[in-house]
Amino acid sequence: MIDGMKSNPNTKPDLDKTLKEINDLVYQPGYIYSLSIIILHDLFLTLDNYGDVDWHSRVSYQEAGFLFGLLLKRPIDLSILPNEEDSSKYIANTYHLLQQLHDHYGLKAFSSMIEESLNKSQSTIPLNKTSIFTSPEAIVESVFYGDSGAYDFQYWETAPKRYQKDVEWIIENLGFSIEESIAFSKATKELSEKKRLNIPPKDNFATLCRWALDVFSFDPRKLNLREEGLQNLLTRFSAIPGESNQDLNTPADFNELEVKPLIKISPTQYVLPVSFDLARSIDESPFYWIKELDKDYFSVALKHRGEYTEEVAYKILQRVFGEANVYKGVKVQRLRGDGIRKRGIDYTDIDVLALLGNKALVVQAKSKKMTVLSRKGNLVQLGKDFKSAVQDAYDQGLESRIHLLSKDAKFLTNSGEEIQLSNSIDEVYILTVSTDNYPALYMQVHAFLEKKEEDPWPIAINIFDLELLATYLPDPYDFLYYVNQRVLLADKIMGGTEIASLGYHLDQKLYVDPTSPSTRIALMQDFAQLIDDDIIRQKYGTEEDKAKSRIRQKWKNSSFIELVSQIKSTGDPRIVDAIFFLYTLSSETADKLVGMMREMKLKSQKDGKPHTMAMPLDTGLGGITYVVRYEESTFLGKHLMTYSVARKYLTKANEWLGLGSYANSPKIIDAVTYTKEAWKQDQKLQKLVEMVINPGQVITRKIGRNDPCYCGSGRKYKKCCYLKGG
Repeated sequence: MIDGMKSNPNTKPDLDKTLKEINDLVYQPGYIYSLSIIILHDLFLTLDNYGDVDWHSRVSYQEAGFLFGLLLKRPIDLSILPNEEDSSKYIANTYHLLQQLHDHYGLKAFSSMIEESLNKSQSTIPLNKTSIFTSPEAIVESVFYGDSGAYDFQYWETAPKRYQKDVEWIIENLGFSIEESIAFSKATKELSEKKRLNIPPKDNFATLCRWALDVFSFDPRKLNLREEGLQNLLTRFSAIPGESNQDLNTPADFNELEVKPLIKISPTQYVLPVSFDLARSIDESPFYWIKELDKDYFSVALKHRGEYTEEVAYKILQRVFGEANVYKGVKVQRLRGDGIRKRGIDYTDIDVLALLGNKALVVQAKSKKMTVLSRKGNLVQLGKDFKSAVQDAYDQGLESRIHLLSKDAKFLTNSGEEIQLSNSIDEVYILTVSTDNYPALYMQVHAFLEKKEEDPWPIAINIFDLELLATYLPDPYDFLYYVNQRVLLADKIMGGTEIASLGYHLDQKLYVDPTSPSTRIALMQDFAQLIDDDIIRQKYGTEEDKAKSRIRQKWKNSSFIELVSQIKSTGDPRIVDAIFFLYTLSSETADKLVGMMREMKLKSQKDGKPHTMAMPLDTGLGGITYVVRYEESTFLGKHLMTYSVARKYLTKANEWLGLGSYANSPKIIDAVTYTKEAWKQDQKLQKLVEMVINPGQVITRKIGRNDPCYCGSGRKYKKCCYLKGG
């Protein structure tokens, strides 16, 4: 029955005609039963389906909500059931018309983007600044057809924290607690999932129709919840057919089902078409009810909302970086320097500051939400919303970054204690965090962000995405490497969402060969499905289900992990750069490197002599030196630095990692050094090369892998000093 799926229409879709046909379709007798069959097929998945499902061929949560929202405009008659033939036609037309609707917005968005690109090609505006938000249709395409932004269980987890300081007001004015509303949401979802398993015989189509709708229906009397609280919940979260959504005509219009996801059929029958919408409404709606019912208290609730975002971001990052390395409510005081208006009292604020070695992460949290006017396609309002939600936070983060790098500022905790920062901090990343899901944020950053060319890109995410990043990147070096790559490759990543970016990184690694500047990364939503598949398995699956997860960091293996772990143990703040450098290696290269390091230690143990090895990287931009000394002394670090500097100069590299060990040490790494500086000719370094590496032999050009090795062995470079040397 669901074989039609979405198909590409042969003619260019006309919006008004398509919308009229959709309206005519949903009001056909018994259509609600056919729609229930579609939703059962498309949105109820087993754990084994999440990773492979083709969402493009299915009705999305947003499309389901739109169709049920249109049904609300009139009274719903459940007494008429469609026959199987009519239902098949309803289902086929639903897919066809929804595809036409999507095609309209997609084609309009694409054509307007192409037009803007052509206009910019004749101007001085860089083509890479071309925005996809060039028409109202483009906004609707990105917002309505974008991802949901969170999982239902994330809403259940965050809502009690979000309204922790508003508990008394909510109970007194709404008549139920947040905990009661979550219990209600969980109970209705569990009931729906149980009913879905009781599939009736297929030979009775009328029974199949009743079962399909019943899966989404419940009798509140049968829920084991406090009676008074339950009735208040039903009142707040229920929409009445025939009295709701009178202004809903297009996907861009406000849909009451987003706030009131329950459809009241009778006092004993309610329909919940999309359980996810109830979880989201529980998290978002109380704030707007406060605004509607109590303007005096609203300012208090608004303050609580901002504090919540900052506190949650603080707690999440503490899990990653450790409590001692994360601060909130940081005051910044410049002591001297250009542009200081008044010495000693020139402040800005950092909502959350996380530190790792010589790197810092500045988090600026905002509780702004995209307005209805923006969702409807108003380009001017979309830009204003972005400024409030992201641009202002970025500007504040950028100012904080300048202070952190200035070396002449004081940073005070909210209790007034000075934070002792490492003098070696050389990079500050900016993370802007929104309280709620902010649609198409990944793409809006490129469309609207105002920044100087030399300023870094920010990462703009919602609080739910930050939680997922911390879940899948719990190690601070892994977390910050991801942030580093997102910032460095911001203009090379095409489309996508933060979760798609994370999925890509876990699967492939966010990395672009620096020798291929034209390379781009296309973030398909398939990578987001890797996260979907895994997180649902971890949350609801058995141990066997969890073991089937496809999330694997293919570019990491035991040898790589061992190498990184031993470097971390050295404790030098600059090891962050060393680890980031190692993360550019493939797992195969890491295996080869560790293998050769072990061979060299064995060789030194046998002959009692020091040995060195060099491995220039294929990119030609850097390399690795490994030094083994037989006798333990304090000179290992000095010798390591000498050989690394010489090798860096010899290969004309911009960065070089030096690793050292003692022959009889149980570890393969006892010392680390890392240098990063653009190569330039230097007579002193040239003499150092002649003394340390190969007297009388100086390389004046980049060595190709197939060139004769500079050591005079007669072998190709890739077979000789590419792997070992000195």
